[in-house]
Amino acid sequence: MGAEANGARFINLEIQAQLPQYTVEQIKGVRNKNKEYKPILNCVRASMSGTTAQLTENAGDEAEVDPPPADPTLPATDPPVSAGESNSFACKLLDAIDFDLLCGDMNLSSDPRRLVFQQWFLDRCYSTHFPTKEVRQKAEQNGNKNKKGKTKVPTRKQARRQLYARVQKQFVKDKKQCVNSIIDGTYAEEHTCLPDGTAAFWREMFNTPSQPDSRNPARLKPLDSLLRPIGGEEVQMVLRSKQKSSPGPDGYTWNELKKVKIELLISLLNLTLLSGRVPAGMSDGITTLLPKVKGTRNPAEMRPITVTSVLGRLYHCVLGNRFEAELPISDAQKGFRKGDGLYLNSQLLQKAITVARRDYKNLRIGFVDVKKAFDSVSHDSLWVACMHMRMYISDSTTKLAIQN
Repeated sequence: MGAEANGARFINLEIQAQLPQYTVEQIKGVRNKNKEYKPILNCVRASMSGTTAQLTENAGDEAEVDPPPADPTLPATDPPVSAGESNSFACKLLDAIDFDLLCGDMNLSSDPRRLVFQQWFLDRCYSTHFPTKEVRQKAEQNGNKNKKGKTKVPTRKQARRQLYARVQKQFVKDKKQCVNSIIDGTYAEEHTCLPDGTAAFWREMFNTPSQPDSRNPARLKPLDSLLRPIGGEEVQMVLRSKQKSSPGPDGYTWNELKKVKIELLISLLNLTLLSGRVPAGMSDGITTLLPKVKGTRNPAEMRPITVTSVLGRLYHCVLGNRFEAELPISDAQKGFRKGDGLYLNSQLLQKAITVARRDYKNLRIGFVDVKKAFDSVSHDSLWVACMHMRMYISDSTTKLAIQN
């Protein structure tokens, strides 16, 4: 009787872990009657004997580790689909996750399958396999100051050597950009000096809240193809297309990511997809300001470029490929899609002019340039559009880099 009660309670806890909006008391007694629980119930019962035996055998070896308290400053993020709909893909995603590989070095007091919707568990899986590297500021740690704390002024010979080293480094990093800077005579310019007032201008820009959007559109029917387990071919296709790129705040590059076991990447990405959340390390970014106009002293004429974790970029590329293939995107949209949109639009324009001349027809063409098109889009409106398409986004943060 005791074993039966423990088994029933384990099943209730398993269902409650995948449907966190319900309590164990609400689930108890109706799990065999509610159609919403049946897919998870069948999946749990299929692996019940092996899972229970493994937990019982390893109970004495595991160290008790309590989850960290929830951070009240972090907003709750719901999965991309509702509880009833999540059952159809939850078991498939669970089967695609190698928990032994993912949690082998973690001391957990319970079955990791029961923790997949917990943010702290997702963060710990990420930080265990991708610990943040220390990013050292060479300008401050390589002896730029003398013993009295004053900045050293390099001699002419030292300045020439530093310039030579900088050009050589740029040539290795980007040959085309290096050659262009030599041709136009800008190779000796330092690009670290930003216009006065840049920090104040962009601090206000970043801290200004988005315009609220209270619309509640009807949600489209969820597509199973968007929620299928992420496979090795999808991950390999993205990795093969990536070469050189700046590392994110965690310090990892694409070359380092290619050396990670593909099974580990698949498990971590499927865990992220199943939970409907993103690890904290994957949602952090560093924003650097680049001038839109050469030599500008206007902070408004700087372009912010944000770099995030390469693992987060891998995840976004996999989802982006699925979105483009499955979601109803207008053929007229050329931006943020594969292919040369500028070339296609030029060809369409040329074809329209050719047909009008050939058939002696009038042709009226209008060009619309929307001022600050990207700046004026509310984040709330993006969230509304994502909810309509049955997608989800997670809150991300970035740090603005000013003078290193």
